Amino acid sequence: MKAGTTGAKSRLMALLGVVLAACFLAATAQGDTLYRGKFTLANQVQWGKATLPAGNYVLTIDSAGQLMTIQNADNGATLVREFARIGDADPNGDGKLRVAVRGHQRTVYSVELAGMGEVFHTKGGLTRAEKEAAGSENLQAIPITVAEKSDK
Repeated sequence: MKAGTTGAKSRLMALLGVVLAACFLAATAQGDTLYRGKFTLANQVQWGKATLPAGNYVLTIDSAGQLMTIQNADNGATLVREFARIGDADPNGDGKLRVAVRGHQRTVYSVELAGMGEVFHTKGGLTRAEKEAAGSENLQAIPITVAEKSDK
């Protein structure tokens, strides 16, 4: 009898965790944004496990500055959710999506936002030595234009 009670408690705790996570994601999706920008991809790009086809996208950072979301600008579908890591800001820096080109594959490895610095960098991103060895012809910087920025 006791083993059944423990299993039920475990399932209840797991369900509670899922419900809380869903509430968190819904709240951040509906909440104010710290940053909202737009970018256009001319080619298909790999971003983690997601594949972003060529097209227009909206990038948002939630008001807490912790979650970055990429949505298709045409249909609103969310394609990427990543934790934002707001770094040292370059006040004169531009927003850019940094993409590594390896053969025919393009992979996002970094996101820099104007006034916020680097907010995302993949664990498997290019090292400084790899960037230097690859040369600029294998790296792309796709501009991100500011659509909305909060002064929070």
